[in-house]
Amino acid sequence: MSNKKSFKDHAAHLDRFFSGDPVNEQKQAEPAPSENAAQTIHAAASAESLTKRGYLFLEDSDWERASKYFDNALDIDPECAPAYIGLLCTSLKLAREEDLANQKDPLTSKSNFSRALRFADPAYRAQLEKYDKAVQDRIAGKASDQQRAEQERPQQQRIIEENWQKAEQQRLEKERLEQERLEKERLEQERLEKERLEQERLEKERLEKERLEKERLEKERLEKERLEQERLEKERLEQERLEKERLEQERLEKERLEQERLEKERLEQERLEKERLEQERLEKERLEQERLEKERLRIMEEISRSRKMLSNESFTSKAPQKVVDAERQNLELNGQMLDKLLRNIREYENLYAGRTGG
Repeated sequence: MSNKKSFKDHAAHLDRFFSGDPVNEQKQAEPAPSENAAQTIHAAASAESLTKRGYLFLEDSDWERASKYFDNALDIDPECAPAYIGLLCTSLKLAREEDLANQKDPLTSKSNFSRALRFADPAYRAQLEKYDKAVQDRIAGKASDQQRAEQERPQQQRIIEENWQKAEQQRLEKERLEQERLEKERLEQERLEKERLEQERLEKERLEKERLEKERLEKERLEKERLEQERLEKERLEQERLEKERLEQERLEKERLEQERLEKERLEQERLEKERLEQERLEKERLEQERLEKERLRIMEEISRSRKMLSNESFTSKAPQKVVDAERQNLELNGQMLDKLLRNIREYENLYAGRTGG
């Protein structure tokens, strides 16, 4: 059974214990609720909450905190049977109430179990008695097994003695054969040892000859290596000198090429900068020409409008003289501005034509 299911079972026991089972309890006339009855209901609810919290800590194997919550529940309700069972599980280090059925000793020998039986409702008492019966049945089964083993013991001892005698005879025969084998092995080892010593003597003589020959050959090899090293050292020094000369030439060539590259980059940057400045200047001139052209069109529209108004006899005869004079002044001023603007446009055109070669 999982811990989650176990906790739901504990919660169901607690609900039945604190709320009462309408089927199993005797139906009695209840008096009208009083202040003491309300306090009793509140205490029961508090004891139930503390007991449920205790079972949660029990599932987490937090024995110390579980015991504290069960004690607090009993301080509120000394007849809380689930709290007594919780204390029993805590003392036995059991995370589940169902594990009480797996104990070795009778549960009725535990004071907390006896108190729980005393105060439990019928349904919960039946569940606790099932746990105790499972333990009692297992203890009775063990006693029966022990009695049967006691009756079979003489026959088993006789069989053990016969087996021991057979084993002893086999052991003695093995020892005799082992001694014969060891004697043969000893003689064979002595013979092999003599052969080994003779082979070692011959091997030492052979190794000594080989050693002397190796020393002679080693001296010759070392002399050849010395001469070869001298030759290689001379070649190495010559190669180093040539390599230095080559590297120096390469360095000088790289410096020359780097200077040429830098000079080209500098000239290219100057050329690009001139082109950028020229483009910026041309762009400014283009924008200025566009602005002048827009201004010219605006002034011409304004002049056209003024001329139409002044050529309209209805306007000149009906409009106030100040308005007519203002319109004439505006026409004259726009004409002057147009002449100045046209001169500026021609100057820009002449300047651009001179730069582009006509």
